[in-house]
Amino acid sequence: MTVGNTNELELQTVAQKGLDDFFVWVHPHADADDLQTIRTEYLLRQRIAPLPPPVEVCQAGQRLAGGYFSGLPGGLAILGAVRALSNHEPLGSWCLTALVRQLYELQPTMLVQAAIDCDDAASHHMLSAAKFWSPTCVDQLCYSWSSLTEPAPSSIEFSQHRWSPASRLSSRRFAQLLGQTFHNTLDCPELNGLRSDRNVLASFLVDRRFRASRLWEVLWDGQQPIGCLLLCPHRDGLVELLYTGLVPAARGKGLGKLLVQRALEVSRACGATSLALAVDVRNSPAIAMYQRSGFMAFRRLRVYLAPGA
Repeated sequence: MTVGNTNELELQTVAQKGLDDFFVWVHPHADADDLQTIRTEYLLRQRIAPLPPPVEVCQAGQRLAGGYFSGLPGGLAILGAVRALSNHEPLGSWCLTALVRQLYELQPTMLVQAAIDCDDAASHHMLSAAKFWSPTCVDQLCYSWSSLTEPAPSSIEFSQHRWSPASRLSSRRFAQLLGQTFHNTLDCPELNGLRSDRNVLASFLVDRRFRASRLWEVLWDGQQPIGCLLLCPHRDGLVELLYTGLVPAARGKGLGKLLVQRALEVSRACGATSLALAVDVRNSPAIAMYQRSGFMAFRRLRVYLAPGA
């Protein structure tokens, strides 16, 4: 289907049978394993949160630009990739603009965002030209275990605090707790309030049922839940720290260290060789805490939001 045209250029959707070729083109530096993962993840997300298909700009049968978004439950769309041949960056921006329009037609309240490697100048230029705006950057950090080392035992003792599986709470109550931990956060505060607590929870769950999220835990102070820890296992021994947070009243008491220590202990117990996370570069207290715990930065991404967010 043709979406639009300018000066004999065609902006068109990518047919299902052309997805493999399109992913190879739009991810030029990905190897075969990466491409298989990208395709599998895209198709999975299309089943659980369908979005408009990728678009491309062609001329005389040659692809000049293209891009696509993947969806998550809870009204979230994330840029998969955008690419344009040299000197054709305006066509990449055209693709982004068309996709954002389609996304908002699908769901006017959708949160549309992108996270781009800071060294990817071409993508930054195309996003900016498409009127995306950037509130911040995030650093990706990683803690790695060698086969000969184990994490140091925790020296943090809080006798009145305990952990329980998140599933001990109802999904509604956990969503409320999750929302409370976002109040006055230093991690991308511009996103606060843009989606409901239940939508935020849905985006973390992706295709999992809440009751089946075995690496999600709640921190209690007596009978009161005060924090949460969300971990997600991946292939090759990688565990991702999706989120960790405390309600405002529990902050400033050293409990952040307890959350990080618990994340390391749970990850190692399930066979992880590395634990990765992302943190807002403006959140200097959290970054300092992660670094003291042995995390090392390996990449910086710039976060973008679509116009209207």
